[in-house]
Formats: sequence, structure tokens, C-alpha cells
Amino acid sequence: MLKTSAAAGFTLIEVLVGLAILGILLALGLPAFSTAMVNSKIRASASSFHAAAQFARTEAIRRNSVVELILTTDAPTVMNEDTVNVALTGPNWMVRAPGAPAGSRFLQGKSANEGGASGSVVVTGNVSQLAFDGLGASTAGAATFSFTSTTGGACASASGPVRCLDVRVSASGQTQLCDPAITAVGDSRACN
Repeated sequence: MLKTSAAAGFTLIEVLVGLAILGILLALGLPAFSTAMVNSKIRASASSFHAAAQFARTEAIRRNSVVELILTTDAPTVMNEDTVNVALTGPNWMVRAPGAPAGSRFLQGKSANEGGASGSVVVTGNVSQLAFDGLGASTAGAATFSFTSTTGGACASASGPVRCLDVRVSASGQTQLCDPAITAVGDSRACN
């Protein structure tokens, strides 16, 4: 008598158990993934704003004239280069040269939410307009711009999940991207 081997494959119960385990693993990992996405959006927006502040200072020195970095509710475009809609909290920022001819005042602009969900990152400053003079100094004195999330919850301590960031500009015009939750002496990520 010839023996035949059983058909290879999975039973329905094995497939259902596998799917249940996969579902549980995904449910456990989803909060961590969501937090990582929020942190990534905050870091991208803060890094972009930090680069804009450095660009504004460099342009002020290069032009030997005032260059502004403003928070605005208007779209950061050439059409809005003369906007007066500045705010301490804004989703957008732009770099402009107020002394330049019309049509060439707008130098650069961004939205805190470019490439992400609308309204998920908020930038708040203690000044709405930051101007750099021809020597690169801040005409508004020291300024702090905080980047937070509207969807990820409150900023956490050094061990918490949501990492809010600051961009700080000294009176001399030096810029720093830092984490206000880090307080360890000598840590380069800490705000000085």
C-alpha cells in the first residue's frame, strides 16, 4: 500500500491565530509610531525655522541692511511680502528685506505644517517680528520661538514622549536649536 503525504499549508485556525497576534502587535506599536511622527514633524519645523533665522542674519550682514524674520498668518509668498498680519503664534514664517524694492522684499518663507497634517505644529514666539541689522545683531533683543504639537499632547520632561523644541536667538544674533526639557550641564541639546 502506498502512503500519500498530507497537503502542505496552513489551517484556518493557524491563519486566524497569526492574524490575531499581528493585530495585537500593531495595536501595541501604534502609539509609539504616532509619537515618533509627532516628534519628527516638530523637529522638521524647528530645524527649518532655525535655518531661516540663520539665513535672515546672514542676508542682513551680506546686504548691510535690516532683514526681518516674521511669524504670520498669511501664506509665505511674494504676494504677501508686505504683510502686516504678524502674530506671536503663527503657522507660517517668512524672511523679508523691508528696504528692498517692491517685488524683491520676499526672500524665503515656510509653513510649520509643510509636508504634514494641517495645524499639527504650532510655533509661538515672544516676539512676532525679529529683525537683524547689518552687523547681524537682533534689533528686538533676545527671542525664543517654541515649537509644539496640537495633536501629540503637552510637551514632556526629558523622559517624556513628545519632544517640543525651541529656537533661541540672542541679542547678538546667535541662533540655537534646543530642547527646553533637557537641563543637564554640558549637554549640547540643552537650552543655554
